[in-house]
Amino acid sequence: MEEKKPKILIVDDDPADLKFLTTLIAYYGYDFETATNGLEAIERTKETNPDVILMDVLMPGMNGIEACKRLKEDPETQHIPIIVLTAFGDKEMKIERLNAGANDFLSKPVDNTELIARIKNFLQLKYLEDVKIRNEILTETIKAIENAKREWEQTMDCINDIVIITDAKDNIIRCNKMITTLTGKPYSELLNCKWQNFVRESSFTYKISNSGDIEMYHPSGRWFNYNI
Repeated sequence: MEEKKPKILIVDDDPADLKFLTTLIAYYGYDFETATNGLEAIERTKETNPDVILMDVLMPGMNGIEACKRLKEDPETQHIPIIVLTAFGDKEMKIERLNAGANDFLSKPVDNTELIARIKNFLQLKYLEDVKIRNEILTETIKAIENAKREWEQTMDCINDIVIITDAKDNIIRCNKMITTLTGKPYSELLNCKWQNFVRESSFTYKISNSGDIEMYHPSGRWFNYNI
């Protein structure tokens, strides 16, 4: 399977800057999407789910600061790293970017090596965060399966009849406590065995009633109707 390339959303209204950044990103082997204002950036982010966003500040309509703020307030997009690019480098502007939720910022003209290094760093951090989220989901799924299995076993063990679930070849894949009581065999030993074998080994006998039902009898005096 071909490895999926990281995707960078480049947001800039200046055609020259946009061309420079897309060329640079493509040269380093990344896929990219583009937007030319803040509102379009929000729409493209939700459509394409980029791995990193490069966001210019001064753009028509919604500027980069407002777009950054809205993306970071949205639970669906707040995890995406945003690097703000601007020609302004004063202290107040830096504080404003950070308050808007920007993960980092670089001054224009952008240094190629520094920009790519920042992108690689955020891609690695995002990868680790994604792995953490997947592991948490997997852990919760496993817990849910274990709880369902436990509830099933508790319910089936309360039934005073034989309950067996088999695969297409009649091998036991699940059974209740009544089976282990009548056969004297542990649960683990019954699994993957054909149910006909334990019936024979446990000295069950059977007869067919006038209605066609199969009645199974155990030496202990217990008897059961056989239902598929």
